[in-house]
Amino acid sequence: MSLRALVGLALRTITGNRLRSWLLGLCAFVVAAGSLSTALIVHGAQESLRLAAARLGADIVVVPRGTETQVDAALLMGTVSKRWMPEANVARIAAQPGVAIASPQIYLQSLSHASCCAVSQMFILAFDPRTDFTVEPWLRRRVNGDLGLQQAVGGSDVSVPLDRNIMLYGYTMWLRGKLERTGTNLDRSLFVTLSTARAMARTSRTRAVRPLVIPQDSVSSVMVKVSRGSDPEAVAQGIRTSVPEVTAVVRPQMFAAYRTQIDGLLRAMLVILGLLLLLSPAKISKIRLRSLPAV
Repeated sequence: MSLRALVGLALRTITGNRLRSWLLGLCAFVVAAGSLSTALIVHGAQESLRLAAARLGADIVVVPRGTETQVDAALLMGTVSKRWMPEANVARIAAQPGVAIASPQIYLQSLSHASCCAVSQMFILAFDPRTDFTVEPWLRRRVNGDLGLQQAVGGSDVSVPLDRNIMLYGYTMWLRGKLERTGTNLDRSLFVTLSTARAMARTSRTRAVRPLVIPQDSVSSVMVKVSRGSDPEAVAQGIRTSVPEVTAVVRPQMFAAYRTQIDGLLRAMLVILGLLLLLSPAKISKIRLRSLPAV
């Protein structure tokens, strides 16, 4: 059969049953749109994880043993872990061979719809400005000077009031500015110093609906920068051996659970798309055969 005859047959098949043709076209459009949307979402999620890891800026993150996924959830979703580690671990980690800087962080969350909090369930990240190397570089791009007591910086999605004051747990802070967008929960977070976080906890005992509890001499995690020429995996192994009650996660392994979920979604999408591509020609051929006139 010539090409012209095939084209004519295809046109007659389409015009012979317009409803079926429209349905097939609609199905093809839905499959293509769904595949494109999924690909864009997966790419956006992967880029958000990359930006979040870059924002952290640490070669190794040290957390209480068994809380790796909880810390990932805290940084990406704002779900705060209730597990703590002794602040004394900071000095022990800093003394390990290959560690250039060890800086503690505390993860908190504001109350839900409480009058003592201007924002409901906001993730709060407290850091030590004396040793910090992860938050301070981003702050310097947006804020002139160091962040002091009773001062805060918000993520890109945090609204800055006209008077620049924000109250959490009955404690009023001055919001000095906002950081660049990352596409993660860090955009809806508040950044304060450890001194401000602990002052907020003290104030909450008398002014908040429920007090903010920060265990004495405790931190949520320790950010580690390794010395130049040191192997991060070897340094992490040394930390795990010397401080057995913690887990040291190197940067490529950060957010591993979320990366696995994203990769699984991408593989599932490719499998479904492949099956549709295999089944569609057979279905169309079957329809065409039924449409051919009897000889």
